[in-house]
Amino acid sequence: MFSPKLNLVRLIVITIILFIIWGCPGPVPPPDEGIPLQDFRFSYLQEQNELYFAVQVEPSYQGNRLDSVRVAWYGTDPAVMPDTIPLNDSGQVGDIIAFDDVYARKVKNDTAFINNVVSISDTGLVYIDYLAYYKALVVAETDSFSLGNIRPRILSVTAPDTVVRPGTGYILVKVECEVFDANGLEDIRWVGFRSYNTVLDSFMNGGNYIFLYDDGGEKVLFQPDLTSGDAVRGDGIYSFQAPLSSSSTAGTYDWIFEAQDQHNAYSDTVVHRIVVQ
Repeated sequence: MFSPKLNLVRLIVITIILFIIWGCPGPVPPPDEGIPLQDFRFSYLQEQNELYFAVQVEPSYQGNRLDSVRVAWYGTDPAVMPDTIPLNDSGQVGDIIAFDDVYARKVKNDTAFINNVVSISDTGLVYIDYLAYYKALVVAETDSFSLGNIRPRILSVTAPDTVVRPGTGYILVKVECEVFDANGLEDIRWVGFRSYNTVLDSFMNGGNYIFLYDDGGEKVLFQPDLTSGDAVRGDGIYSFQAPLSSSSTAGTYDWIFEAQDQHNAYSDTVVHRIVVQ
């Protein structure tokens, strides 16, 4: 028979054991690693006609080291067969800083390099899969980006190559410039050209633009009745009738055409050379 004192001691010991078994936490499981791809980036570099991709990728995932990073590029149609484009972290071909775990690349928006090119009429979203390869494990994340504002483009310029000054008075030299904007013609702010005399090495008209109009010739620009000479209003063909007088300076001129949209983006310049005799 145990004494009451011994029973009390046993009760205390058992209580302590139970507290240790049930009260102390067990081994802490490792936390979830989360998604190893972060900070997805894309830009359509219109001036260079290039596409830029970048993503930050963890160097290891679930015990596997990173082998390579790629993007699957669908362009504006997520149902097409994507282009597979490798990214790099070596500070080359579009990557800015080497070995910072940001994998990037610039690629020409040209069918010589990719199939799913961005055309001059494309707007809206583009679709991309970012892919990280950890040995046999592939982690993929899908994202989409807006192409944003698309710069206007000059499609053609129509003007004579040679004009002859009149003996007296003046003549009108018709100039036309066809312009396209994927965001709509209403996005075009202005179309114009500057006239550069190649012999004198100087701009005429103080270097200021001579503006063209898509107004159907409805507005009188200079008195008494000089209009733009534009044929159809709102068709994307901008026109002007440049007066050429008997006192105009003869020589070879480069007419440098340009367009600007409502977002202050400029088109590429188009140069038309004209000889004034």
